[in-house]
Amino acid sequence: MKDSSEVLRRIGISSSKPEKSGQKQKSLVLGGVERKGRVAFQILHSMSIEETLPTIYAMIEKGTQIYSDSSTIFKNNLSQMGFSHDSVTHYKKKYVRGKVHTNTIEGFWNLVKRSFDGTYHVVSPKYLHSYLAEFAFRYNYRRASQVMFLTILN
Repeated sequence: MKDSSEVLRRIGISSSKPEKSGQKQKSLVLGGVERKGRVAFQILHSMSIEETLPTIYAMIEKGTQIYSDSSTIFKNNLSQMGFSHDSVTHYKKKYVRGKVHTNTIEGFWNLVKRSFDGTYHVVSPKYLHSYLAEFAFRYNYRRASQVMFLTILN
């Protein structure tokens, strides 16, 4: 992802039937999207600094402007890694501050979650990457349906 601004957001996607305790097991996913551009994601084993930061560094070009929520992993580390970083504070009900917002990636995650709920109902962790890759492909080609069609044919 090489655009001048990226939006990062980590989410948990329910990926199995509820356990005996009634809680669903969640898969952790880090996603980034270029403003008016492409989306990328990575499934994580944990939301630790040790796993999240190298993933961001691999996904996004150094020097890029990044907008995120106020997670301490993002807030305290992205500037030190060579990114220009700004954030919004969701827990204080601050969702937009000028051009700083995470609405783009939130919109993508809402599409994914609605599709999971409405179409697939239960998503196996084994196939989660395939489902997310399909959604990312469709999102990335959303303005070029003919190119999408030809890409699928090849």
